[in-house]
Amino acid sequence: MVKENLVGKKYGKLKVVKKIIKEVGKAKTKTAYYLCECDCGDSKIVRRDKLKNGQTKSCGCLKINDLSGKRFGKLIAIRRHYENGRTKYTCKCDCGNIIKTRSDSLLDNKTRSCGCLVYENSIRRTHGKSYTRIYRIYKHMLDRCRNPNGNRWHRYGGRGITVCDEWKSSFEQFYEWAINNGYSDVLTIDRINNDGNYEPSNCRWATYKEQANNKSTNKVK
Repeated sequence: MVKENLVGKKYGKLKVVKKIIKEVGKAKTKTAYYLCECDCGDSKIVRRDKLKNGQTKSCGCLKINDLSGKRFGKLIAIRRHYENGRTKYTCKCDCGNIIKTRSDSLLDNKTRSCGCLVYENSIRRTHGKSYTRIYRIYKHMLDRCRNPNGNRWHRYGGRGITVCDEWKSSFEQFYEWAINNGYSDVLTIDRINNDGNYEPSNCRWATYKEQANNKSTNKVK
């Protein structure tokens, strides 16, 4: 009896592309195997009976735990997909950026942000002011303009308010401007034009009262 040729047929996520005869066991019994391509892009050699009875339906990717919705450092995995036989995830960083990374990098804790965490750690190593009030002011300024998940986003980044490139890329530049323009521990940063951006020409150091008088609400930044 001639067995059915499985080449070209689909079983689960596997498409059969080639028949392979293997000699199995000590008796070297000839057994039919098939080279299959999985929908994820990987390939797998499967014994004929396991294809026919539905025991094998993928290269193994169906057994992978879906990480979608889980948090890894500053990243939340949004969507799983496959590239070149590897499982990857599109992730959203707390800073608002979207990146794509491998699942093993997330699980092994190798990728914990879009790259902004590396930048933040670099700043901590260089200027030594990570735990000062002025650095907290700087970080909060960046966060409310760049983080859509922040509770003040709608009043800043959501309205198109941005931080100038000079300050965004360098705390040292912001610090130098602050010290040279009247910073003290009793003042807070204030935008002169409430609809303008955070930049040297539109910012000053003001008391809370002065800042409140310059805003459409009485909430303190």
